[in-house]
Amino acid sequence: MFCDTAQYPMAVKIPGVMIIRVKSALFCFANANFVKERIVRWITAQKAADTKGQTKDKEAIHLVILDMSNLINIDTSGIATLEELQKNLISEGIE
Repeated sequence: MFCDTAQYPMAVKIPGVMIIRVKSALFCFANANFVKERIVRWITAQKAADTKGQTKDKEAIHLVILDMSNLINIDTSGIATLEELQKNLISEGIE
């Protein structure tokens, strides 16, 4: 089970792993870029904290897991956005 660490501060974090749950039932042209940009911002913020020495090296993001279990429908724009996100993450050394 996983949960929002802001809502459940007692939750255990897995070093190097970022799990993101997309709560929308639709992933389409209307929200796909927003979701992608939000994920990129979270990773960029984490990398900035790593660079400033605010986190330990083992906490650097190495793996991003997208939980899209709520997803009912995805269009071609959503698929293209996910592919672009994956390419960007791989180029940063993140699976």
